[in-house]
Amino acid sequence: RSQSTDSGKGYILDPNEGQKVLSHLMKVDPEMGSSRLALGKQRLRKGRGISLHSHDAEDEVLYVISGRGIGVVGEVEREVVPGSVIYVPQGAWHGIQCLEEMEVIWIVSPPNFARQLRDLQAAGGDSAPESKRDEIARKHQQSDGGAFLRAVLAGSKWKGQDPWLRVAFDVTGLEATVE
Repeated sequence: RSQSTDSGKGYILDPNEGQKVLSHLMKVDPEMGSSRLALGKQRLRKGRGISLHSHDAEDEVLYVISGRGIGVVGEVEREVVPGSVIYVPQGAWHGIQCLEEMEVIWIVSPPNFARQLRDLQAAGGDSAPESKRDEIARKHQQSDGGAFLRAVLAGSKWKGQDPWLRVAFDVTGLEATVE
């Protein structure tokens, strides 16, 4: 049974109703009638989770329904359990490492992330070429872990205890030379 989601009208969905978009169960987004926010439900596997990323133009709230993990927002890292809330202001790096299978609800405003998921699904999801996935992420103002590494490591140097254990990262932050 599927509830009508005509634009401009409200609707009520049962727990398992919504539109399947990749690994997400979309409950509210522009395609379902909301132009200002999106809400989805996602099951996260133990040992996986949500990779470190940021939304450059939207706020996000993650609500833990079940399971246990480690939530990260910026430099804050904390265990999350059912009932925990992670608030992520726009531009903040965030993610979840699952210590056991988890189920979360996410809300974003504006709904760029939901649009990104739908575009990614239309492009073939994980089987889409990396260049296409990157293009879609940029279009919807999202940066992934690679962007994080480039931002944090670019131009940095690490020196171990021995003089020959020095690593310098290039301008992208992803290529390193050992001296």
